[in-house]
Amino acid sequence: MEKEILLAFDYGEKKIGVAIGNTFSFTSRPLEIVSNHNKNDCLARLGYLIDHWGVNRVIVGLSLDLNGSEQMITASIYRFVKRLKDKFQVTVELVDESYSSMEAQSLLGKNDKDDDAIAAALIMQRYFNSLSI
Repeated sequence: MEKEILLAFDYGEKKIGVAIGNTFSFTSRPLEIVSNHNKNDCLARLGYLIDHWGVNRVIVGLSLDLNGSEQMITASIYRFVKRLKDKFQVTVELVDESYSSMEAQSLLGKNDKDDDAIAAALIMQRYFNSLSI
């Protein structure tokens, strides 16, 4: 496997959690939370991060129900993925994000509204765990 830096996104209608990780150590960490109120500003910030870190592949959390079916937000996630591919020419890997926000809140030890970047790091870790290393 090629060694690379990756970004992971926990997509939400209001904000997007961002995490960074790499395939050197297969670790991830929260990076920041980007406001998603203005789509152009949001994409500009994500583009900056993609360019700054030299990222060619991103991981996006896919929101699914307990039975594996899509949720209401899933269509928005697919549109977000299309924008990432079209605008930044990155490869996008989708990872089931089920319960990542609840897990992030439990790691914080409280019901924190700013758990999105931690959830993104958990999504990336799930991606790493799914690889045959």
